[in-house]
Amino acid sequence: MKNSQSEAHILVVDDNEDNRDLLSRRVQRLGHQVTTAENGQRALDLISQTPFDLVLLDVMMPVMDGLEVLSRIKADSTLRDLPVIVISAGTEMDQVIRCIGLGAEDYLSKPFNASLLRARIGSSLEKKFLRDADLRTKQALEEANRKLSTELLEAAEYVRSLLPLPLNGEVMTDWQFLPCTYLGGDSFGYRWLDEDRFATYLLDVCGHGVGAALLSITVMDILETLSLKDADFLDPASVLSALNRTYPMEKHNEKFLTAWYGVYDRRDSTLTYASAGHPPAVLIDSQSKRVLLKTPGPAIGLISSAAYTAATVPVDRPSKLMLFSDGVYENMKPNGSVMSLDEFLRHMESVPWNSSSESLLNLIREVCPFPFEDDFSLLQITFQS
Repeated sequence: MKNSQSEAHILVVDDNEDNRDLLSRRVQRLGHQVTTAENGQRALDLISQTPFDLVLLDVMMPVMDGLEVLSRIKADSTLRDLPVIVISAGTEMDQVIRCIGLGAEDYLSKPFNASLLRARIGSSLEKKFLRDADLRTKQALEEANRKLSTELLEAAEYVRSLLPLPLNGEVMTDWQFLPCTYLGGDSFGYRWLDEDRFATYLLDVCGHGVGAALLSITVMDILETLSLKDADFLDPASVLSALNRTYPMEKHNEKFLTAWYGVYDRRDSTLTYASAGHPPAVLIDSQSKRVLLKTPGPAIGLISSAAYTAATVPVDRPSKLMLFSDGVYENMKPNGSVMSLDEFLRHMESVPWNSSSESLLNLIREVCPFPFEDDFSLLQITFQS
């Protein structure tokens, strides 16, 4: 990187040949490369072709004077940061003041004082090189941010590809997943454990970004592959207890997660469920009778000795089960308040029973400005009659 002591390329513009030669020699003695121009138009032609570090510009010249040259330089977005030191006779101070107002970096009076010349060139170049360094840093940061955004988008698409496909049949599924910062900490899934029992879950890792997504994907994988040690996947309380033992927050970068896990048994049309610090699931029958499903128990990873319990409810078919993260309702409204769970549940009631999950998402978007501040995960499971 150049600094004020480095060799710079300086353009000397003066219609007087003796002045050009004198100034050129003095600038060269300072260790800089010099190019000369005999008038303003020639100066602009050279500036358009060559990257200069500084222009020493005479104010009074034929063809095009220094004021016009300076005006054109500062009017060009690609040139306006090029520093210009204007040169004037003592009687031209009004012109110098106008040049300073147009954006000239400094000025020199004729005849040239060697010490002032060195000082003003050094000061102008130092500022210019610092601006160049700042610009390079800014451009590097912008490029890094572009690459990071691209990579996060690719990662978000990968996470989305891991989510299950919608199901049709006796049990139907429909979902909405909107990570708030390209990459979120929410995930969910469902599968038939055997021909009669259907398991589903939704989990929410604290925070956002890569760390939250990695932990979420890891937990989702062991639930999908039924590889969680010492877990009975037919028993929701057993699953949450096993997760709590496996993922203590002190071993996972202080991250914890909330979770809801349930098992539907079609033989007697019951749903057994357990939750760990998670918003309640909502079971809604075709008459819009609503039951909130939540059991006591802290978030996964917070307390190593935590106990989890399960509960069982009958499922009147047809019914639909709504699972969601707190990101579906803890969003800022235009008046500055945050939507509450009760308010969200009222919005849920206002949506027709046979609507898709997208209808509820669209309703929330009308109430709260988008994008949301947290991951939006909404899973709708319909138990057909």
